[in-house]
Amino acid sequence: RALRPLVPHRGVRFALFALLLFNPVTYDSGTHTRVLRQHIQHTLAFLVIAGLVAIYARRNGPKRVLARWALLAGLALPAFWLTREEGIWLLPCAGLLWLAAAVAIWRDRAPDRRARLAWLALPAPLCAAGLTAVATLNLYYYGVFTTCEFNQADFKALYAYSPYQNV
Repeated sequence: RALRPLVPHRGVRFALFALLLFNPVTYDSGTHTRVLRQHIQHTLAFLVIAGLVAIYARRNGPKRVLARWALLAGLALPAFWLTREEGIWLLPCAGLLWLAAAVAIWRDRAPDRRARLAWLALPAPLCAAGLTAVATLNLYYYGVFTTCEFNQADFKALYAYSPYQNV
């Protein structure tokens, strides 16, 4: 759906869907027999990218459509970020897509381009709100304002400590 304006031929879109559907990674027995967070990371990455591609592709369309795709990207991004600690690899791709959409909206010189840029910016505060909500819940229940204990200085110091370092 995100690619529909960019790839109007139904057969090409179906081929891309089939390529994703028959991806060998999705048929790994470990994926279907265990509930692990890394198994949804690919789906969340696709949702973030699809939302940003759809915003770019529909930049001249109705603003309510932009809002829906921005909402998808804005909700999928914190979910992706919270799923794995090494999620930073998605930021260059998302940043380039966001930049391409922003430049395209600015160059189109539509009279409502500022509103369209505002919709494009919506995923960032939604991501910040999602991460802040999780960190706030961690503060309430565990006394630490964080989304992941692996990033805390105390954890890194404890992990770096070795009783054999003076031997």
